Amino acid sequence: GALAVLGATSLTAADRYVDCGGSRDGGDGLSPDTAWRSLEPVNETTFAPGDSILLRRGTRCAGSLRPKGSGEPERPIRIGAYGAGPLPVIDAEGGEAAVALFNQHHWHIENLEATGGNPYGIHVSGDRGVLKHFRIRNVVIHGVAGEPERKTSGLLVIAAGGADQTFEDVVVDGVTAYDTTQWAGIIVMGSARPDGRVRARQVTIRNSIVHDVFGDGIVLFQVEDGLIEKSAAWRTGLQPRQTIGTPNGIWTWRCRRCTVQWTEGFFIDSPGVDGGVYDIDWGNDDNVVQHNFGHDAMGYCASVFAASGEVTTNSVVRYNVCVNNGRSPK
Repeated sequence: GALAVLGATSLTAADRYVDCGGSRDGGDGLSPDTAWRSLEPVNETTFAPGDSILLRRGTRCAGSLRPKGSGEPERPIRIGAYGAGPLPVIDAEGGEAAVALFNQHHWHIENLEATGGNPYGIHVSGDRGVLKHFRIRNVVIHGVAGEPERKTSGLLVIAAGGADQTFEDVVVDGVTAYDTTQWAGIIVMGSARPDGRVRARQVTIRNSIVHDVFGDGIVLFQVEDGLIEKSAAWRTGLQPRQTIGTPNGIWTWRCRRCTVQWTEGFFIDSPGVDGGVYDIDWGNDDNVVQHNFGHDAMGYCASVFAASGEVTTNSVVRYNVCVNNGRSPK
């Protein structure tokens, strides 16, 4: 009997409430009436599988949200919202990121607005192992400042930080990402290795939009079994002067069995070459670009490349509509 009670107790998940607009002193965070009043107690807590961090709608929290802990299969840790009104806002106020996870896994981030980071809006990374199961849904990310120094910077950045670290089972759904002088709108980088031998697996980006970014729109780098669908990118590649590369709208690199479909890309620009909408770039195998609408871009509608000694094989480009490309939207 005692063992049964202990087992049940260990499986009890806790909801923690955060109300950065509250007037009273914060409590234990276990109810809306005793909500924490800043991100500080959140960042000092190690959360357990099944826990939730709930921010009050209509409020703004200053600083970076950097909670500790990991979930487990069927019991992720969730960052979300409670109450009525607009999405809760996390304003990094020039800090590195509004929301950051490092060497953590089984997390859901949903129903919030992130702004004010440099060089990231929301940043998921690590330096060891396979980090599994991330869901980023119904999130608005904007206002990320600074001069881009690498392509793994920008609004939503899920990027491996170690040679053998990677990701598995990632879904980005319903993300609106806009307004950054950093590089990317939405990027998943599956490995920091220079040879492409390690790749993230099972990565999906859908129902998302990216616009007004200095570099790439929506990209999968070093991914296996990836999908970008039902999404749009426009006014990308706005960097005035080329410093770290030449961007495209929606594209893949070192991707195996990756598909881009049912998307729209337009007003795609570049400070140099490229500036195209769709690109199966070098090191890709078995990629498909289909049922897309690419128009009014500086560069091409769709391209297939090999370069730097890496071959691209078995590419399929079909059923796309291409209109008025080869024209700078500037």
